[in-house]
Amino acid sequence: MTPERIGRVLVLGDESKGDVADVLPRVRAILEPRGALVDVLLRRDAPIEVDVDLLVVLGGDGSILSAARRMGAKQRPTLGINLGKLGFLAEVGQEQLESALTAAMAGELDEETRMLLECQPVEGMATIHVLNDVVIQRGDARRMVEVDVFVGGRFVTNYVGDGVILATPVGSTAYSLSAGGPVVAPDVEALVLTPLAAHALPLRPLVVRSDREIELQVSGGTGKLTFDGQVDFEVEKGDRIRIRRSDDRFRLLTPEPGDFFDILCQKFGWAGSPRYSDAAARDPGQQTRID
Repeated sequence: MTPERIGRVLVLGDESKGDVADVLPRVRAILEPRGALVDVLLRRDAPIEVDVDLLVVLGGDGSILSAARRMGAKQRPTLGINLGKLGFLAEVGQEQLESALTAAMAGELDEETRMLLECQPVEGMATIHVLNDVVIQRGDARRMVEVDVFVGGRFVTNYVGDGVILATPVGSTAYSLSAGGPVVAPDVEALVLTPLAAHALPLRPLVVRSDREIELQVSGGTGKLTFDGQVDFEVEKGDRIRIRRSDDRFRLLTPEPGDFFDILCQKFGWAGSPRYSDAAARDPGQQTRID
């Protein structure tokens, strides 16, 4: 449960989503009579400069990723109202808005935490908080990019191809999943390194402990460095990106604790049985026969 009643609330939205204008008055109707609404920010790049007790995010999972990054080291309980497609992080549907927000204000919702990464894009740049993934992709469509990977200061491997993804457990169900990476449950303290079209047969995704600093160094070609699919930088040979698990945790409010594996089934259609014929279902031995 959230530890106490909520007094100050910041609402974040994505102005590019048409439903935000329809939903925002419903949020105001709950917050304004209580004197709890501090501000409304409808641009994803608007900095968060006020201290609040609760963030209400109107949008999809991308809006949640943006909120986590903008909060940085000052993470606050976050309630996501899903106006997007998947709703993996933004769990609350529009039909639940009033009940969920009222419960959040009373401190009655469950709080789950998720791993965050702290990333230094290039030497001398400010640290960025990341919830999903760090990606280096080739910057020239005609050339491969080479990336050296160091874990805990030790050289591990060299990826040559389209790039590499470093994903958190949350990010393991995003780009990394599409690239053939494993699904990691959110309570597992691990990171996933997933190569993108690596030009080598033996290279496969690698799972490493999250308490080790990861360094990705461009050793050949040029690339584009992207955080959570939203912020990017150009990188070139010699650039080194340092990534460590943050001491801060993303704080997600949920109306009812969800089972991760149920969510995989509901959102991704995972764990479906093969559609065997009736005969094969009656005789399992037929499932592996080749006639």
